[in-house]
This record gives sequence, structure tokens and C-alpha cells, in this order.
Amino acid sequence: MEAVELSVNVYAGDVPYLDLTYRHIVKQLLVAPISRRRIVVDRRLPVGRFSASNSLAELDHLLDRLQVDGVVDDVDDVDWTEAEVERVATKYFGHAEAQPVASGGSAIHPYLWAIDTSKSPLVLHFDSDILLHDPNCGDWVREAMAIHRENLNVAVTTPQGGPPQASSARDWLLGNPQRVIPGQWIRAESVSTRYFLVDRERLETALPLKPRIFGENLELTLTTSLHAAGLDRWNRENDDVWAVHPRRHNQNHVKNLAGLINLVEKGRYPFRRTGYRWDIRTEGRHFIPWWAMLRVEKCHGFVEMLKKHWRNRNIGE
Repeated sequence: MEAVELSVNVYAGDVPYLDLTYRHIVKQLLVAPISRRRIVVDRRLPVGRFSASNSLAELDHLLDRLQVDGVVDDVDDVDWTEAEVERVATKYFGHAEAQPVASGGSAIHPYLWAIDTSKSPLVLHFDSDILLHDPNCGDWVREAMAIHRENLNVAVTTPQGGPPQASSARDWLLGNPQRVIPGQWIRAESVSTRYFLVDRERLETALPLKPRIFGENLELTLTTSLHAAGLDRWNRENDDVWAVHPRRHNQNHVKNLAGLINLVEKGRYPFRRTGYRWDIRTEGRHFIPWWAMLRVEKCHGFVEMLKKHWRNRNIGE
């Protein structure tokens, strides 16, 4: 079977959560046919909403630890030389003057450079803050690869965005319907750059990419360009596998990250919550549903510990 390259883009601002999140992603992809686990480092000075108080030295220390622990195969720095920026821009946009960064500060060149310099025809990208629930530890990737083989118009595939969420008064009153539909893949309307499996050869048939406006973010450009070329993203509509994105990288996110990862890996989530289903909201009152789940899980763990203690004590007697 054809192998896949795991690619995770990082920068200094990811330091507070990168270690736990990256290890979690690798763990949730253990059975996926991944030939290379790669971290791609953007060493630019972050500005605007992406500005960071963490240093590159802290990031390098963290990356060294991941390499020593054997959870990453290669760490590569994004090449920001003028010649390389122009090469990537020319290849993907048709001219050397294309914007390497979107107007809001989100990356364009680092994403495309990481895909372009991959060693595999299939690249599995995750942003550095994504949390993934998969009881089968990456078997959905094999399904996605089959979708690519069987459907020549599919350039990008993704797991479901978030677990079920209350969306009506009935849902809020009665709770989670526990809907799981095996093997359901559907065409999605847009392309996300947060997590995806991309066929590089098919992506190249959609080149040059054509932003609708100057400084447009890469998600919008990919969506319109792929559709114009007759290519699609297919999404796995199954409640057994899903990915979520922390909407804010605040103290609630960092402080409770280990607990949030534990919940996600166990498939536990608040059905009654606000915002988009693919986001974990950690700001203000919106964090209350997740906070409550964390407290319940902590109490459950304490009870299980007591039960184990009493079982061991009875055996000893």
C-alpha cells in the first residue's frame, strides 16, 4: 500500500501546547500507513495575532526532545530565501509576486512549501493544535486512501469536523442521539487547511491557484481553485472519528490541555455546547461545558482509584 507522510507545521507560538498535542496526534495515527513523520518549522518573527512571547530556543528544545523520544523522523525549517519563495509562488500561483502570507497574517508559503517538499505523493497535514478522536488509531486514513484511488476527482479528504452537537431545542432537551454511520463519505463544500490528506499530483492539476482578492487566505483560494478544476474534498461523516480545533490559545486551553486530550481520546465531549462543532471554545462562559466534562472525568477517575484501592485491599486480606 502507498505510504503517507505526516506533516505538522509549527512556529514559536505553538510552544505552550505543541509537546502534548503533537504526541497525541502521533498516538491517534499509530496504525495509519505513515512512512515519515515530519515537523516543518516556520522561523519567521511572528507578528499581529500570531505574535508569540516564546522564543525559538524554547521551540528547539522541545523539538529536540521529540526527536530523542522517537516520535518525529525529520524536523525541517521552511526555506524563506527569496529564490525559494519565488519558486514556490511561481509554481503554485503562476507568478513570483504572489503573497507568501495572507492579509490576516496566516501562512501561505509555509503550507505550500511543506507540501511541495514532501517525499510522498500523499501528505497528511495537521495544524499543531488539532485534537483527534479515533478509537482505531488512524484506520480512517486507509479508508481515505481508498477514496482517492476510486474517485479521480478527489484531491483532499478529511475526518469529520467535531463530534455531534445540539443544534435544536429538541437536541438541547433530549441530549445526544448517538448517530454513527459506518463508511459514509460525502463531498464537502470547502477546503480546510487545519487537517487534510492531499494528493499532491491532483493538486498540481489545479495550478495555478487563483485568489479572488489580494491577500486572500489559502483555504478560500484552494476551495475555489480546486472546484474550478473539477476537484473536490470529501469528508468522512462518521461520529466515531472526528477532529476538533481549540478556537483560542488562551490559559484555559493550555492549563487544561492534558484533560482535554484525555476527553477527546476517550470520545467524551459536551453535546450541549456553543460555537462551531469543530471548535473547542475555551473563552469565558463558552468553556463551561468542557470545564464540566473535565470535572466529571476527574471525579470518575477518583472513584475508580478508590475502587481499585479497595479491591487490592480485599485481595491482600
